[in-house]
Amino acid sequence: MTIWTDLLAAIEAEAIDLGYTGTLTEVGIDQPYLAKLITLLDLRAKLVLGTGGGGVADTTATGTITTENLVPTGVATAGSAVSIDLDSKGTVTIQVTGTYTGALSAQITTDGTNWVTPANTVFKNMVTGANSVTIPSASVGIWQIEVIGHAKFRLSALAAVTGTATIALRAAANTSQVSVAGVSTAANQTTGNASLTSLVTAAIPAFTNSPINLGSANAATLKASAGAVYKVYCYNKNAATRFFQIHNKATAPVNTDVPVEVFPVAANSALLIDIAFWGATGRTCSTGVSWAFSTTEATLTLGTAADVTSSVGYL
Repeated sequence: MTIWTDLLAAIEAEAIDLGYTGTLTEVGIDQPYLAKLITLLDLRAKLVLGTGGGGVADTTATGTITTENLVPTGVATAGSAVSIDLDSKGTVTIQVTGTYTGALSAQITTDGTNWVTPANTVFKNMVTGANSVTIPSASVGIWQIEVIGHAKFRLSALAAVTGTATIALRAAANTSQVSVAGVSTAANQTTGNASLTSLVTAAIPAFTNSPINLGSANAATLKASAGAVYKVYCYNKNAATRFFQIHNKATAPVNTDVPVEVFPVAANSALLIDIAFWGATGRTCSTGVSWAFSTTEATLTLGTAADVTSSVGYL
């Protein structure tokens, strides 16, 4: 089984959620470690897929805009705006159809009564990718806008309107866009991409995954100088609990050595520790990065090599 197959099978078998407070002895993963891992996986899913939202259901609203809003700071003129309660939502998706003229603007309220037109509004066109401060006159399509921290959102006509703009709004808890206000050019897109890449690289270093040990060793040195551990995978084939240890050594650990980190691995079970546990700096080791498979916790008593399948991510 691969690391991810083991993990997903364990999650499915135990119906794990982040509210669980016990210890998952059957799968050999202590709940605090697993909770952090699930949190990381959930975050990655939101960043990559734009999904999630902590279980808060989307809300929707529909309506038409046929006239100018003559009360932009209060109760909108009838037929001039379509509004939606946000209730902890972070993004509003807007679909506009129909035949009309007149730009459409975003308005927000925090107290539920007094409306403002934010100066830094950015509508993102989901078809073209273009950013704009309003939905241009006569435009039809789908846009998204960030509305985090407000009570209500409304799409409003703050200038003269002809025809009918049909509006559908959907508010979702997730945040799904990153936008830069201003003129979008190839040059600033390249600069923005480089900056985002730099941030991601700095946050999550490109660590090395050691070759998978398939029962051929019970201890090893991965780096004979200062480094850090970011990930640990261990499968214990023994019928008793074993302990996966990290040692700050430039040589392979031997019996009676004292580890700097130790993780219990239940019988016939898998352990997975990811970057969520140690953070972006990893578990630093000043002398060297080594691991061992032990029958005891506080000090090293080497277990049987054939009982362990393991891999370590390190830098």
